[in-house]
Amino acid sequence: MTTARLYATEPLEAVQEGALLKTLEGRQGGSTVRLSMLGARRFHDHAPDGSQVVPLGMVAHQSCGFYEFVTAVPPAIFGPGQPTSILGHATWVFQGRDYYQARDAKPTWDTYHLSLLNPDLMIVCNDRDFYATILTQIVKPGKLRALPESLPEWRQIDRASPFWAIRHFNPQRAEIDPTFSALADGDAGPSGGVGLTLQIGSPPNTVQARWLSPASANPWQGIAGDPQFVGAETKNVAKGVWQISIGASQPANSMIISAVMCALGFTIVV
Repeated sequence: MTTARLYATEPLEAVQEGALLKTLEGRQGGSTVRLSMLGARRFHDHAPDGSQVVPLGMVAHQSCGFYEFVTAVPPAIFGPGQPTSILGHATWVFQGRDYYQARDAKPTWDTYHLSLLNPDLMIVCNDRDFYATILTQIVKPGKLRALPESLPEWRQIDRASPFWAIRHFNPQRAEIDPTFSALADGDAGPSGGVGLTLQIGSPPNTVQARWLSPASANPWQGIAGDPQFVGAETKNVAKGVWQISIGASQPANSMIISAVMCALGFTIVV
């Protein structure tokens, strides 16, 4: 669970190289997070920096994290700087980065937009356009959803799980999204698949992921046969639905989480 949660809190940890997170932790009584949620889109390779050095860490992407705290967070937590107004919301802008760079790479930074949607609810986005889209949806929800209830992935996830994730593959981005080649072989992979789900803690002490694909081949077969994933079990749970699961006591459980997170979009570049 700890490994998985790091992905959900990634935008908050990236701001000011972790300085904001330390400030939150240092508050009297702390700043306990009741709920965290991350939405991400447009996964792509980092732009060349002219050094011919491949960046380390996660691929580039647009993301917005939402963090609901047990107690209200005072605006003063963002420091003495004055916020700017974006669509009527007081917005603080900070620099940060969500991936480590190779030693010889040119330093690059992301720009993060933060706001308190409610006294106890913070939003952190690494892209201004995505941030503005979210704010617009809050004020005037649109009829078109990125992940509508009609998607078959929703029927494969237990939203009562302590941690869960869902992804729907967009074939229009297959040529520019490096995560489309992750994990699976041939037409069982994302380019020939429908979507992916992950849940942790439901069933108890279990990591479970399901891949929806019209292909007859098991998309998890490469992982199941790898010594790094000893203890993982795969099976066909329904037509076009392939599951991989592992118990929390198995040493390879964190490897499964990392592999599935790559398929969800957070591919690690090494």
